[in-house]
Amino acid sequence: MRIALNGHRGNIGSRLVKDYGFIPMEMDIRQPKQIADAITITKPDIIIHLAGKSNVNWCETQKNQEAAHQVNFRGSNLVFEQADQSHIPVVFVSSDHIFSGKGFGSYKETDFPTENSLPVNQYGKSKLAAEGLSRIYPNVHIVRTSTNFWVDSPSISKIFGDIRSGKDVHVPVYMWRSFLHIDHFCQLLSCYCLNINDNPPQILNLSGSKVVSWYRFIKDFAQARGLNTSKVHPKWFEDNHDYAPRAYRAGLNVNLSKKLGYPQFSYLDGIS
Repeated sequence: MRIALNGHRGNIGSRLVKDYGFIPMEMDIRQPKQIADAITITKPDIIIHLAGKSNVNWCETQKNQEAAHQVNFRGSNLVFEQADQSHIPVVFVSSDHIFSGKGFGSYKETDFPTENSLPVNQYGKSKLAAEGLSRIYPNVHIVRTSTNFWVDSPSISKIFGDIRSGKDVHVPVYMWRSFLHIDHFCQLLSCYCLNINDNPPQILNLSGSKVVSWYRFIKDFAQARGLNTSKVHPKWFEDNHDYAPRAYRAGLNVNLSKKLGYPQFSYLDGIS
């Protein structure tokens, strides 16, 4: 099976190319001809759609919102359209940012934002809009994930750097995610794609098996790295509005993937 992907220079895409041999597609997803040419060159059986603007703070900045829309929504539409014309299934990687996080999190595949629970940031809105296109293009499958991590991911490396330098760090207790190591996510995504002909659910959550707070996650991660966990303190209230708003209670329910026989990984598995 020939599995191709866009966004191959990103953290997920680069691993899928290096470790799984998936085929990189050279394209600007805002240009229909480039997408069509990439499909002709790679001749894929499946396309994984990863390309997009994923920096939440960047997407929220007023001057960047239109660019984020052009890539995350319009670009997705063009990829889906070109793939549909060639009768090629697309696996679109979405996010728990599509939810407001005002409830208790652990969202199921059947959960969908309503008028009173729309995404709280522009990134989430653009991903939700792209998900909506699956109602137009039946060839589109959606894989939702939460916060994927690795030891050198920017937010984690900064916190660990501060701890090593003797600084106190305050990490949100009020923000919950189903953390999953990026290598585990790549393994699960590969499983989904390789079983695409077995009619998997059109929407499937592939995320960590436990939903925990950022504070719990960082505390356990720091301890596993041999860092001074007395420097890690709970942060109870949001006090900085210089960044994009986040969903508080997010994270995904993975019972369906477990029922289907997918391997299950907790954040602790990823840390070790």
